[in-house]
Amino acid sequence: MPSRPLRRRQLELPGVPLPPAAMPLWHRGRPRKRWTYMLFASRELVACAAVAEIAGLPRRWWAIATPDGALVGRAAPFLRRFSVAPERVYVRCGATEFTLEASPGGEVEVISPTGRSFAWTRKRYGPARARLRRNRTTQNFEGGALLDESAGYHPRRTRWRWCAGVGTASSGETVAWNPVRGIHDSPQASERTVWVAGEPYEVPAVEFEDDLTAVHCPDESTTLHFRPWSKRSERLRLGLIAIDYRQPFGAFSGELPGGLRLVTGTGVMEFHDARW
Repeated sequence: MPSRPLRRRQLELPGVPLPPAAMPLWHRGRPRKRWTYMLFASRELVACAAVAEIAGLPRRWWAIATPDGALVGRAAPFLRRFSVAPERVYVRCGATEFTLEASPGGEVEVISPTGRSFAWTRKRYGPARARLRRNRTTQNFEGGALLDESAGYHPRRTRWRWCAGVGTASSGETVAWNPVRGIHDSPQASERTVWVAGEPYEVPAVEFEDDLTAVHCPDESTTLHFRPWSKRSERLRLGLIAIDYRQPFGAFSGELPGGLRLVTGTGVMEFHDARW
């Protein structure tokens, strides 16, 4: 195993199974956890959808938020008429139908040691289009999508704060971001990324306010502010598994890690505390 995370397009680690190779359900006493999560963000709407599993136990969820504070969504082990793939999301639930078509690129891939095992992630960002139909009214949205594909054998307790969004910089370029604290967050070769016009750049380490209202560099040279529209939360207790989760949706302002100033920005904050 490497002594620190690797950040490059291809990982060649003999004897270490990484996607798309099959990963065993258990590795050195730890259960496999994996997920595919898609975030869509535009000025008028933020949406997410995900499929996940812990030791083979499934979880599915989706949520759609708008600036007026409206929030719809659902979480369950299984969902009918629901699919999440790297280029497409489809949700149909009651009077709500949501379709997302994305073209993710700008790949960042990281593997981090976790005790005697490892965790892997790949983040990609690209332009996207979404269609929302509710109560016979159809709306179309242009924005960006950030794709998170992750798998690994994480420690018994994993706790992180994460942030993702899409916006426009003062330079006029489209930007997206993915700062994190608590997972894949080594000083160098981390998953912390800002995409500028589709190109990924690693950014310095960050700290999060406990109430998820801001992200800033430790020297406070830059601060990214967050104003929530609404919040999705979950508290799961299932045998040895316990998950506490908060994910507010909303708007960003200020400066991204690395110094780019935002003109507009929307997306999510996240607090995740899992024991399994």
